[in-house]
Amino acid sequence: MAAAKELPLIAILPTGEGKSLPQTCYPKPFTLVGLKSSRKKYRQLWKHFFAFAFRAYRMQSDTRRGLTGIHFKKEQLRQIRVI
Repeated sequence: MAAAKELPLIAILPTGEGKSLPQTCYPKPFTLVGLKSSRKKYRQLWKHFFAFAFRAYRMQSDTRRGLTGIHFKKEQLRQIRVI
């Protein structure tokens, strides 16, 4: 069986106009950013956050806590494993 090709997280998250997140949302607690350039920056920020979170998840727990101070709760670890 051929090994699955690993893709960087940024490559699989929605980026294009046809794949973007919904353009409207409930106005409270915040309103969706309206400018296209702002949406692009906001989307990029979230991609970086998710990439950071998954990289932290892959570290040994003692190393992760020591270097980053991140401690995932059991439920968070369960949800990340599902992804």
